[in-house]
Amino acid sequence: MVVVVVFVVVLMVVMVVVVFVVVFVVVVIVVVFVVVVIVVVFVVVEEEEEEEEEEEEEEEEKKKEEEEEEEEEEKEEEEEENTEEEEEEEEEEEEEEEEEEEEEEEEEEEGRN
Repeated sequence: MVVVVVFVVVLMVVMVVVVFVVVFVVVVIVVVFVVVVIVVVFVVVEEEEEEEEEEEEEEEEKKKEEEEEEEEEEKEEEEEENTEEEEEEEEEEEEEEEEEEEEEEEEEEEGRN
């Protein structure tokens, strides 16, 4: 009789220990799963933020490039205008020099006559 009682008590203790171990394992599995899900979500959110930042940077770079191109075009236009003005001034100076030479030649001819 005592042996049966001891046997039953030992079985009950073993069952309780097994139940605690199973519960512990299930809890650990659930915690690990939750942690993995949280990490995955965090990584996905980080990647999305990085992609958004990269897109913003690309847009900024495009805007900068467009502004630089516009500035270059303006500079080229200004240079062209300056070149045209310089050419016109040179032509005017040449015409004036030619007129002066003609006047000098006329004066020399008049002086000879």
